[in-house]
Amino acid sequence: MNAKIFESAFPGTLVSVSFGNKDLKVISMNGSEILLLCDFPLEDGCDLDVNINQWEEMQGYAHFRLENCRIIEEVIEKYYTFYRLRQEKVYSEENRDYQQIVSKINNIASGKFKRDPVYAYVHDKMTSQYDFDGIQKPGSLDFKAYMYKTPEQSFEKWFDINIPDNLNRRFRELSGKIDMAVSLSGKKECQVFLENGWNEFTQGKIPVPLRGHGIFLRKFNRLYLGSEFCHMLMPDMKQIDMVIRKVADEGISLTAALSYIPGYCLEKACLLIDFLQESARKNGMNIELAVNDWGIIEYVSRKKFSNLSCSMGRLLNKRKKDPRISEKIGSGIHKDSLRNNNLNIPRYGNFLKNKGITRFEFESHPSGNKIPDGKHSLHFPFYQCNTSQYCPLHAEMKNGSRKLQTPVKDCPGFCSYLYGSYPDCYPMILKGNTVFAFDDTLLTDPAILEQYLESGIDRLVFNGTEVFP
Repeated sequence: MNAKIFESAFPGTLVSVSFGNKDLKVISMNGSEILLLCDFPLEDGCDLDVNINQWEEMQGYAHFRLENCRIIEEVIEKYYTFYRLRQEKVYSEENRDYQQIVSKINNIASGKFKRDPVYAYVHDKMTSQYDFDGIQKPGSLDFKAYMYKTPEQSFEKWFDINIPDNLNRRFRELSGKIDMAVSLSGKKECQVFLENGWNEFTQGKIPVPLRGHGIFLRKFNRLYLGSEFCHMLMPDMKQIDMVIRKVADEGISLTAALSYIPGYCLEKACLLIDFLQESARKNGMNIELAVNDWGIIEYVSRKKFSNLSCSMGRLLNKRKKDPRISEKIGSGIHKDSLRNNNLNIPRYGNFLKNKGITRFEFESHPSGNKIPDGKHSLHFPFYQCNTSQYCPLHAEMKNGSRKLQTPVKDCPGFCSYLYGSYPDCYPMILKGNTVFAFDDTLLTDPAILEQYLESGIDRLVFNGTEVFP
């Protein structure tokens, strides 16, 4: 056995094998034998659980139990051991054909079907180390329709939410106890806002199927301007000044969302913050900054601006959030741990308080959040899964490959009309440099909303327009 064997290993997105709550690496498999790598000893005659992703039919995972696996080869290395096993019996609750499914997954991994666009997509994208999931222009389908949908089709499906009248009444009752905010990013979206009244703009941003939903009974009273995930999506100074004057005239509160700050943008970011302070002072208002960069937190803390305050942004509120987490072996036993992070440690909270940060930005996601003491914000219905400084969409369009990523210093705004599509079984979409997922928890279960209100959430931020203007 040598290091090259890892190159042929099955990616975890295709096949996973576990013994109890422990994961094993699959090197190869056929109908009767399986070659595994693990860092703990296996017993002869053990039972293994196997999950194989049904990419062709998009039916999720096929689950099998390999019973009484006999060790026919064992190679012990310094840090791990290779086992070649032969199972005596295969059990499937769904009565799936193990031999047939293993044959298909081998064909996918080997690229045998590269002439077929679906298989080529799976082989070229899913078996690589990157998570980019293809470029797809709205209104077109490059792959099978039942597997990949346009953003419009996805949004139509996700927002098609019908709740009983009794639950909707409860949503209306709870909406009176919370402030509502809406997000806005990009120059084009900013111009739309400037050309319309506040009520007209915000109502137009609520998806049509949700306009009778009780959670939107209360009018929006705050605007989140900019993006927490991309430094290129902040409007220019002229637009920002016009937005500040407009919200000040209409009595709307303002939060300026700031992303991570690349080194070459630091000076520009500091000038922007100084500009926000001066504009807030002139218009007799306070502006909140949703900050996602420690350097900016330190800058604001030292300058002690009279009209600016900081909240901790979502990129610094780090959590494992992904709709595929539930498919990982043993994830169920760690569900409570996924709700916590360092914000639940009092010492860390005191450190942030000394930096002038007492409000934190959270997201609604399947694992949930344990909210620390204080008053905080909750963004819904989309949550961020992954963000990259080196935008894969920009690299694909400018350099012809997502692998040729470079710092983005000038961007024409590809993400305003191009999206990355995920298989239809996952409520996910890639916009620019960020993968977002959809979570309907706050739109379907008023009890969850009530729990958040009781734990310290006093502001909901509707971010549908952040993902799909």
